[in-house]
Amino acid sequence: MVKQPKHVAVICGGQSAEREVSLKSGHAVLEALEQSPAEVSMFDTEVDLGSRLTEADVDVAFVALHGRGGEDGVIQGMLEWHGIPYTGPGVAASSICIDKIYTKFIVEQLQLPTPDWFILEADEEPVIKKDFERMVVKPRCEGSSIGLSIVDATELPEAVEVAREYDGEILVEEYVEGYEVTVGAVTLEEFELLPPVGIRPSHEFFDFETKYTKGLTEYDVPAPLEREVVEKLREFTRRAVSAFQTKSLCRVDYLLDEAGQPNLLEINTIPGMTATSLLPMAAEAAGTDFPELIWGLVCRALAGYK
Repeated sequence: MVKQPKHVAVICGGQSAEREVSLKSGHAVLEALEQSPAEVSMFDTEVDLGSRLTEADVDVAFVALHGRGGEDGVIQGMLEWHGIPYTGPGVAASSICIDKIYTKFIVEQLQLPTPDWFILEADEEPVIKKDFERMVVKPRCEGSSIGLSIVDATELPEAVEVAREYDGEILVEEYVEGYEVTVGAVTLEEFELLPPVGIRPSHEFFDFETKYTKGLTEYDVPAPLEREVVEKLREFTRRAVSAFQTKSLCRVDYLLDEAGQPNLLEINTIPGMTATSLLPMAAEAAGTDFPELIWGLVCRALAGYK
């Protein structure tokens, strides 16, 4: 029988550019856990969070933080220091996956397809280093498409300036036109790959506004894909989560090009956690409703703690 927690802390908010998104995830998780047998408390990330969690006699933490300070291994390291089990991947996986440049290096070592790319170092002039007609410009360590632009050569300097509001080093990818798909992976009683979800934003790409404004994006749950494409997505996701050590929880984002080839974009270690977020939608399609998903993640975090 899986050991059940007595007191769960939902950690959300933080100081990243994704604070408001995190608060939405946190409140949704809190509401779901209120249906569980455990006591539930919400914690923002003010000073002495570790001491406050210990004093509250918390026995497991649900990490609902997004962006810096939450998805980058910082909060995970603090929780490990205080001996508190937590949901989601560990310190190393979190710190690597939030870094788009490190992720690119590893994805290429795994020989998984990904859009061609180059780096603009901090303070380096915004020059085009490869023959890209259109480019996706991204800060090195931001999520939710914050600071992201899709541009041509004439617009590159302005896009780099926007991205450098968040990071000195910039990732520039070749723009690939296609269908956006995401595949969730989660371990509750056992490891499971969730059905692919297709994303059809009303804007040119799945930006911050289309992600978090109701009605601006349509979702295909599950995505209407040929069996061969689904199997390829599952194979790539399985290889990625094994290498990055994100089997406990993650969402892997892809772009299917015109030939139906999946191009891996990034790995999210703390996906959005509202009932209408991508991974919970996929879990629902697989037969696990939102409260079951949240409670299962909490119980698994406690059971897997050493």
